Amino acid sequence: MSAWAAPDPGSWPEGYEDENHGPGLLIFTIVLTAVTILSIVARFWSRSLVNLEPGQTGLYWWDDWTALISVPLILARFAILFYMFTVGLGYHADTLPSETYQRIQQLIFVGYFLYTGAVFFVKESAIFFLNRVFPRHANPTWFNAALVVTHVLNVAWFIGIFLANLLMCIPVAKNWDRTLPGYCVRGNAVWIANGSTSVFIDLLILLLPLPKIWSLQMSNSRKSALSIIFALGYCAIIISCGRLITVLTATPSSMMDATYGFINVLYWINAEAPVLLLSVCLPAMLPLGRHVRTTYFVPLTSRFSTYIGSTRRASSYASSKTRSGRFSTTVNSEDLEMVQTKELGKVHSRSSQHRILEPSRPQRETSVAEAQEVEDFLLREPDSPHQRYSPGTLEEGMLHEARVV
Repeated sequence: MSAWAAPDPGSWPEGYEDENHGPGLLIFTIVLTAVTILSIVARFWSRSLVNLEPGQTGLYWWDDWTALISVPLILARFAILFYMFTVGLGYHADTLPSETYQRIQQLIFVGYFLYTGAVFFVKESAIFFLNRVFPRHANPTWFNAALVVTHVLNVAWFIGIFLANLLMCIPVAKNWDRTLPGYCVRGNAVWIANGSTSVFIDLLILLLPLPKIWSLQMSNSRKSALSIIFALGYCAIIISCGRLITVLTATPSSMMDATYGFINVLYWINAEAPVLLLSVCLPAMLPLGRHVRTTYFVPLTSRFSTYIGSTRRASSYASSKTRSGRFSTTVNSEDLEMVQTKELGKVHSRSSQHRILEPSRPQRETSVAEAQEVEDFLLREPDSPHQRYSPGTLEEGMLHEARVV
């Protein structure tokens, strides 16, 4: 990754200098920024809704704080990436000025450390979450030992990758200026070691809780459901595998054309920490889910069911005959006129032929007014969001509000 010496622009294919892979990655990064912020906000909001148990000294624990520490690291890396888009990330390296290419390489180098720190703290959050959900005194010895080993492996991974990135080139400045004297290890080797060990730790975190879940005293269906929840809660292992595969299949030319050919790898690198964060925050969001359901969805469903039930009872009431033998209904004017015509018809001939008298205009207007008043009563806002109309209350209110002719 040297300071790029651009060849003669006349040798470029047509449209070469305008090729840009940046816009898609830019939109993707904006979405990931929103996911990062919403995940941590929802996590702490959800945790604030939990009642303290006896002996607890605070609402939040190590899994919450380590997740929070990862957020500024993720956002700082994205901020650097946004700046890199403005100076040429996404274009072919040999179309950029040498100084610009060096600046981008310097920022990529800084981004390595932010990425490593963010992934480390998110994984620590996942391990601390298992410590909190499965208290040490209630675990078998092997489980507690496995948690300690996973912690140690994660710390060792962080230190190893941090040093590997730092010492990839000696002197350090050779990371962005290969014209300097010194030496560099092959960049792919570091990324392959990074990806393979990261996937291994992810597998440990994913598989550790499963034996504990299946040892619980509950039905197999509930055990399966819990296992799926934990698996979905750490689905970010797919991102780790995708990043590893992308690095393994990257060609030397794409790695050299870092500002253009390396974009496919950046998609996976950018996604890993935010998706990891979302995954470890999902189980902690369950109290928030219950709060939203009971505060908003249950009252809304209740009011909708009440309105539907009230409408049906009103329709049944309005279709019943009044004392005077007329119908008061909420149907449209044509149906109303037809029903009233049938009811108010009188037989004026002693033969089998009958003549139907139409209701007078005042009668029609009165019945329509009755129907409108019943409808107004049903659509009237209740005094409180949780008010329910019982059949008796509804009938009394309707009799009070509607003027029966």
